[in-house]
Amino acid sequence: MKINMPTLLHKIKDSFFEVKPETCIRFATQYLEVRPYDIDVRYMRAKSYRNIGEFDKAIEDLEFNIETLESGQIKNIEQLKDTFTELFYIYYHSNQYIDALKLLPIIYDNKFVETNSVYLKELIMKKQLRLPIEKFIGPTESYLENQIMDYNERRALGYVGLHSKSDIDINKKSKFADNLDLEYLFNIIKNNLNHNNKANIDEAMEVHYFTIPNVGIYKNDICNYIKVRVVPNTKNIISIFPITALKYEEAQNLDYDRDKLFKKEKVKEKRISQIDKFNKRYNR
Repeated sequence: MKINMPTLLHKIKDSFFEVKPETCIRFATQYLEVRPYDIDVRYMRAKSYRNIGEFDKAIEDLEFNIETLESGQIKNIEQLKDTFTELFYIYYHSNQYIDALKLLPIIYDNKFVETNSVYLKELIMKKQLRLPIEKFIGPTESYLENQIMDYNERRALGYVGLHSKSDIDINKKSKFADNLDLEYLFNIIKNNLNHNNKANIDEAMEVHYFTIPNVGIYKNDICNYIKVRVVPNTKNIISIFPITALKYEEAQNLDYDRDKLFKKEKVKEKRISQIDKFNKRYNR
């Protein structure tokens, strides 16, 4: 049966932009058997592999594209940029720090991505690999840099508390429920962190999502989830804040005591005085 390549390409693009990775992979694989040097289709397949956590297969496709692009067969600077940044992300996310650091000169020299985000990733990788950090000259006013280099839990709690201030503008920043015990929440999250469940998104910090009904408010919407940022491969929580919805990620369940989290106090039984007892007994 003859393959209709234009139709197949249309299906690949549709499934890619609709974020249907398995469908995109199936159609792209079929397409690449006929046209193996189509770097755009191979890039879409790599992104789709990455979306389902098949990082080794994604790396294979991206490295193929880089070799093809650098060989001079195809001139596409924008695609080369996208391919390098995607490969850097996968190396970083999957803790392949040595390989990620090798790409840094290319990333920096060509200004492929926003510099501050890459700089934070560089700090984290070099600190965890115990490599020299030439650029960091502390102390600094940067909350993130300080917490990466010398973590302070009390400072983190204070930073999380910015989302519980009474004068917060909920049209600009989400706010925790008024009766929420932040310190209890902080400790519960720390005890529930599982690095295998981190979200597959491109951020310098490791990201986790948890479900907590009515945990806060943003604009006119109730927040039923929290987003947690952690220094990768640690339990050093950087930030916690309520969010209204998830895009494509899944939220984890959190094992907690709701009465403690929302400071539900037991109603104390009113003690009856001796006089009240006397009056009650004799109907006075």
